[in-house]
Amino acid sequence: MNKQSDVGLLIGRLFMAVLFLWAGLGKVRGWPGPVGMMQADHVPFPWLGAIFATAVELAGGALLVLGVRTRILALAMAIYTAATTYFAHRFWLLHGAAVLPAEINFYKNVAIIGGFFLLASAGPGRFAVDRR
Repeated sequence: MNKQSDVGLLIGRLFMAVLFLWAGLGKVRGWPGPVGMMQADHVPFPWLGAIFATAVELAGGALLVLGVRTRILALAMAIYTAATTYFAHRFWLLHGAAVLPAEINFYKNVAIIGGFFLLASAGPGRFAVDRR
């Protein structure tokens, strides 16, 4: 891999991490709001789900920044993002003005999942703890 690819992978990891760190911090700051949101979305065991989501977003974001176990982390984050997309952005069940924002977020998350598969394939690049 060349230096440009390494820089691109670092920037990509950092940009993806910002999304998850910001979301995790928002859950902490807005607690117990995430529990109520999960109840409204009919997530099983909403308290556990909210704790799990917060932990995954904060830990996953931090590990992305550092480039630790990046390939397996990217696959795990893709699965997590797919699950949260299903529970939180089911635009096909909505009506009226609520459809478009949920649909946009659904497809935004599909793109993020694609980014995680690219990261899992390419690895973290040279500027990472694991460098594989």
